[in-house]
Amino acid sequence: MYALIEPIDPNDPEKKDGWGRLFSIKKWSLDGTNVCREAWKLARGGSARQHRLLYAMVCRGHGPADSDAHGAVKRVLSALEKETDASGKGVLDEKRGFASNWWKEYFLLCDWLPNEERIQIRGPSYDILHKDVYGASAKAVGMHLSYKVWRECAQEGLRQVASLLPGSDPARLKASRAARHSKFPECQARPLAHMHIGER
Repeated sequence: MYALIEPIDPNDPEKKDGWGRLFSIKKWSLDGTNVCREAWKLARGGSARQHRLLYAMVCRGHGPADSDAHGAVKRVLSALEKETDASGKGVLDEKRGFASNWWKEYFLLCDWLPNEERIQIRGPSYDILHKDVYGASAKAVGMHLSYKVWRECAQEGLRQVASLLPGSDPARLKASRAARHSKFPECQARPLAHMHIGER
């Protein structure tokens, strides 16, 4: 159908009609033979709705390349829908993505013990982190998750941070709390408003 279009105004290719169309199809043809529009539909096949949609698209200048690009995007999205993060959940979940990135940034603030393939966590409890640190920034952008789901996202955060630590093995890297709590004042303070990750 795209090969049949002609400008609405041959003297002004950029001119549009009242429906925003740049082109129209004045002559319908099949293999060089002029036919009526209904004959063209019957020969090409497809539903009346498909023909109306296609006609509307080509009259606005959308050609086969646009259709191919749309199909490519659909295929990419379909593939991404099947991808999972380190916890087995879909990568297209924006809230989980936000939480995973939060964990990555948090782990980068912690001590890395390369010989043990371990990130050592010090400071406030997970409850405080969820409520006062992660929670504040997540709620501000509508990305807040429950405590349980937020903790699950730590696995993906670990996988992401492993790629930033020279020599670290994503399959072996773990995170755990230090045996003794740090005695620095900021580790005891609450609500730690100054530690809101993401507010830089």
